[in-house]
Amino acid sequence: LLIQYSKLFDNSRHNISDIVIHNVFNTVPHTPPTSRPHRNPHTHEETQRLIDEFLAAGLIQESSSPYAAPAFIVPRKDNRPGRLVVDYRALNKITIPDASPLPHGEDLLQELGKGYQYFSKFDLKSGYHQFRIPPSDRAKTAFVVSQGHYEFLVLSMGPQNAPASFQKTMCQVMMWGKYLHQVWT
Repeated sequence: LLIQYSKLFDNSRHNISDIVIHNVFNTVPHTPPTSRPHRNPHTHEETQRLIDEFLAAGLIQESSSPYAAPAFIVPRKDNRPGRLVVDYRALNKITIPDASPLPHGEDLLQELGKGYQYFSKFDLKSGYHQFRIPPSDRAKTAFVVSQGHYEFLVLSMGPQNAPASFQKTMCQVMMWGKYLHQVWT
């Protein structure tokens, strides 16, 4: 079946859906937090490579936002390229928390043990980056590196409400999954 329907799977590095995630950046009244970029000459080239990749993929754009969170590269242990990390701690301090519960691992394992014979798994490559954020929220995602000032067009790692918003969106997208076993039996 996977070979027969292989066109349904996207193997590209970045794939952005048309789904827009809302209510990630609800904040109390505040002055936009700003910071200077972290300086690290050892990661300058890697930072530039990632910025260029993100710009080309439509994940970020140049920004003139009053917000500016510092960003830096975190190296990986397995010699893969590093990943861009934005320090949103100042933004998170002024963000109204989303009280939506995340599923408990024990509940998920209990559900899996209900006698199912076959299991499948979806692994979203850069999952957060597959969902857009509304234009009204983009300024709050702004970050600075020595190369410039940018903002995300998609959901990014770091904002405190990102996990809850991502989970709710995935539940809506996958709601049909509750009934999928009936399709194949």
